[in-house]
Amino acid sequence: MTLTGTGFTPGTTVKFGGVAASNVVVNSPTNLTVTNPASSTNGSVDVVVSTSVGTSATSTADQFDYLSFSEFSVPTASSSPLGITSGADGNLWFTELNQPKVGRITPTGVIQEFPTSANSGQGIGITRGPGTDGNVWIAGLSVVGRVAPSGTVTDIPTPTSPNGPNYIAAGPDGNLWFTDYLSNQISRLTPQGTVTPFNVPNGSNNLQGVTGGPDGNVWFTEGTSNKIARITPTGVITEFNIPTATSRPLGITSGADGNLWFTEVAGNKIGRITPQGVITEFNTPSANSKPYGITSGADGNLWFTEYGVDKIGRITLSGSILEFGVPTAVSGVMGITSGSDGNLWFTEQTSNKIGVLKR
Repeated sequence: MTLTGTGFTPGTTVKFGGVAASNVVVNSPTNLTVTNPASSTNGSVDVVVSTSVGTSATSTADQFDYLSFSEFSVPTASSSPLGITSGADGNLWFTELNQPKVGRITPTGVIQEFPTSANSGQGIGITRGPGTDGNVWIAGLSVVGRVAPSGTVTDIPTPTSPNGPNYIAAGPDGNLWFTDYLSNQISRLTPQGTVTPFNVPNGSNNLQGVTGGPDGNVWFTEGTSNKIARITPTGVITEFNIPTATSRPLGITSGADGNLWFTEVAGNKIGRITPQGVITEFNTPSANSKPYGITSGADGNLWFTEYGVDKIGRITLSGSILEFGVPTAVSGVMGITSGSDGNLWFTEQTSNKIGVLKR
């Protein structure tokens, strides 16, 4: 790996968490390469550089993360897991695109599947309920499914959403919000089951991801019209054009910096938009990476899936990106969420697995 800084001299040594690194090569006074030592545990360690003139101070800006992957097969073959969320019960819950089922996986990797109806099954999006609501909510085939911690699923009809819900999220207003991409509507759903639709301007928008914003509004992506949109709790919609044409925005989440972060599947970029609508884009290192889902991590960074290259990406709030290869090739990584255990959990649609990147 490469380290940057100042004052590197011949004979410089590097330690990771007190353990000496190997193959230290000083390329210039500001650049060196090094092989980090192995670690039997995950987590962040201080990186300390010692030169002929002194030793670097420790800070959170000079830490290295030891990470590891684990993968767990979904019991039902070809179930095609897609969306995933962290439940109030401390477990992870996921949708199965090809089955009338919803899955639950414990932090130790034990998977149990629960039946849904034909209408609430084959879900795409899934979210933890708002506030003290202890349920999980599925954007099912033609209705929203409310999933109790026991796994019992109740269908919530969405009569004003003729094509069925697409993605769903808890809003800051205590309601659920879901996109209906074929009818160009975003709808508000109360925990009691009342649906109120709002028409999105400008025609065929191909509405996708949705998330609660730090500004008290709800934000969502418009795949076809290449925009990020904001809707107030009362239904006032404002749209913002993405600089990269035909970028196909999809996933969106709220960041620790008070901004919204989103993926661009066709643009091969991660975008950041302020609550005022200012957009900044960051290129992913891998070509044709097709970033899909995105979530805010316990470490304050944003984590996203790249189903085109079978990788999990991490982007800092300043826009620096690192990628980590998923063990299973052609895994089809899609949804991602931060678990109550501080790890990153994701779905592998093609390989029919649930994965976790442990920090």
